Amino acid sequence: MILGVGYTDEINAVVYGDDGLITNLAKGSIIAVSSTTSPATVQQIAKDAGPKGSASSMRRFCRGRFAADEGTLLALVGGAPDVVARGRTVYGSFCSDYAHLGDVGHGQVARP
Repeated sequence: MILGVGYTDEINAVVYGDDGLITNLAKGSIIAVSSTTSPATVQQIAKDAGPKGSASSMRRFCRGRFAADEGTLLALVGGAPDVVARGRTVYGSFCSDYAHLGDVGHGQVARP
């Protein structure tokens, strides 16, 4: 699931609110947070999703609207290598470049 809402409050509402993602995660799901938030928020989601056999990864996008229109966005990705590899195909449909920067939350830190 790609989560692209506004900020931390909205992320928490979608992930932890009534009928939220954490409650309804299927085994093996990935929550890809592409919203403006701190690395700590995404790291907590990864920790909370982990017991369900799920994973979380931080993905940020760079290059702006025209790159989005052209499918040439840059994805800055943080997460376990297997999770990052699973997301590459989906993100390849709208990102020409996909940079794995390390652990969950590292994509947020690297964004300019």
